[in-house]
Amino acid sequence: MAESCRGGWAVEVGSDELRQSVTFSLDLRRGTGPEAAIGGAETFCDVPRPSEGFDSRCGLHWPLPAGKGLAFWNNGKMSDLRGALVVTFSVEGEDAGGLLVRGWGGYFRLSFERAEPSCEAHLSAYGHHLRLAGPWQGVHEFTIRASWDAHVGMMLSLSDEKQTLGSVARNITWHAYQTRCVPIEIGGEVRDTRPEARIWDNAFTGCIRQVACYSLPVEPPGLPRTEAGPSAGQPSSDLWTGLQAADAPGLRASRATPRGQDAPGALPRVAEGLTLLELYDPPIVDSPLRFDVVPNRLENYAACRREHPEIVESCRGAKSAFEGLLTAARWVAGLWPHTNYWPWPRRIFEDRGDVLLRDIKAGNVVGMCGGFAHVMEEVCWALGVPARRTQVYGHSSFEAYDHTHDKWICLEADNHCHAGHWAGPDGVPYSIGEQIAILDRDAVEPGACSRLVRHVPLGCQAPVGQANVVNPEQWFRSCYIYMGYNRRNDYGDPEPAPSYWYMPPWYRPWTPDPAGSPGAKALVEDWRTMYWSCDRVRVTAEWAASSDRIELSLTPFQAQLLDGYRVVVDGRPAVHQEPRFCWRLHPGVNRLEIAVRTQLGATGHPWRAVVHRRP
Repeated sequence: MAESCRGGWAVEVGSDELRQSVTFSLDLRRGTGPEAAIGGAETFCDVPRPSEGFDSRCGLHWPLPAGKGLAFWNNGKMSDLRGALVVTFSVEGEDAGGLLVRGWGGYFRLSFERAEPSCEAHLSAYGHHLRLAGPWQGVHEFTIRASWDAHVGMMLSLSDEKQTLGSVARNITWHAYQTRCVPIEIGGEVRDTRPEARIWDNAFTGCIRQVACYSLPVEPPGLPRTEAGPSAGQPSSDLWTGLQAADAPGLRASRATPRGQDAPGALPRVAEGLTLLELYDPPIVDSPLRFDVVPNRLENYAACRREHPEIVESCRGAKSAFEGLLTAARWVAGLWPHTNYWPWPRRIFEDRGDVLLRDIKAGNVVGMCGGFAHVMEEVCWALGVPARRTQVYGHSSFEAYDHTHDKWICLEADNHCHAGHWAGPDGVPYSIGEQIAILDRDAVEPGACSRLVRHVPLGCQAPVGQANVVNPEQWFRSCYIYMGYNRRNDYGDPEPAPSYWYMPPWYRPWTPDPAGSPGAKALVEDWRTMYWSCDRVRVTAEWAASSDRIELSLTPFQAQLLDGYRVVVDGRPAVHQEPRFCWRLHPGVNRLEIAVRTQLGATGHPWRAVVHRRP
């Protein structure tokens, strides 16, 4: 074989320890029923198994008859932390080989390819690749052993009945998700897991005699390493204040026009002896389409934080609400890989956070983009942050209300290829509506998208590896030409309509409703109506009445489960409950900041003022 040969590493497969570590064993000389499957092995996606064609010598021949497939769901002790896969197969006559086994939703692939006068064995796993290549020697039956350990590396060997023909090791580390619900597809793959669209694609020609999976490596998977593997997160010991309003860049220099002022940009007239140095009073955006309230929110908030303290722990040390959102998204992205929606039905779309996270951490629930988006919904609600899953073209995305920037932002936690957010030249993240508007502009001003949008990676582990990551701008252009918000099943309130959707007028002639079910949807002509302010406070001040105090009226807006106000006078924070506040002024510079507080732990975007009083 052509690559680094490490013969003599083979471990006796019949050893007691290794025999006890078997999690799945299938002998295809007798039939398609697994002899061993710890935790149970059910038919994956209800793909019908073949019932004939078994050979007592070489096993079952591929391609399988039309409509048949060989896919199992192993709900046992298989793990991407460490383990092994052993496949015995043969290629004769015109057989070319192909895909032997696919697992973990496609990011583990073991294959053999015969193309005389050479042959190759391939292992693609966790974003890395091992390849054994050499001359075809006319050997008809082979055994491939693939072993792995997330803290050491991986090992691939190819042998016949008499000797090890070649082996190669790679010393790498990766983030192990330890997902237990592992699809095992043999000799092909399920093209689509939806019940109405399941199709089995044969991807191998030849005979497969036996497939066995182990919870321990059958060969040393690499050379010992002294450095530690990648960490799942390094939270600091500081209390997380990220959900308390923090200064976004440039806010101190802003001078928003107070409501009711005639001169745009002018500061209001104040009492004799006072000078209003600074006023930050950003507009509050209303919308008739608000439907982000879910029932039982306070109880579920408490249950999530009690049963899953990692939610808050992952965010400790965050310096702003935006940084807190990013760290929470990294934690979600590290819970499971981008895999199939299985088992069906897709619980991962509907379960509440406390139940869903418990099963995800146990390795019993997996899913793709929509699953990541819904889990982000639940995690954000457990942190007191308004959030919603957003359907875009061919993808489920996610938006959260960022208290730092006082706006909704698009934040992807799906770790398949594009986890992160899209930001402008100033670093401020975009909402999905803003992204659609940029693509709309790019249609008449080519280059606008490349100039105005940059992708900021989330920095999470991705088992498919950077080599397989799609071009972020290509993903941006293909997905963000449509958006729709679907009411959750547990909202309860029949109003407003079940969902709203928007797409640019120039795109509508091609596909009026790509997400289907147009009867339950309401077309929105202006995407900006889908975005509203959250956790804000309207402040009305009596500037001209007195030189030693200012009376303020406080009105919360879209502050769910209000718990009063966070008032900071000259840097000293306090809790205030009443709808009026008396700001007593001392000689010199006086500073005031007011924001809403909610029972969900959030502190909204603040109103600020700086006043100078003459002695």
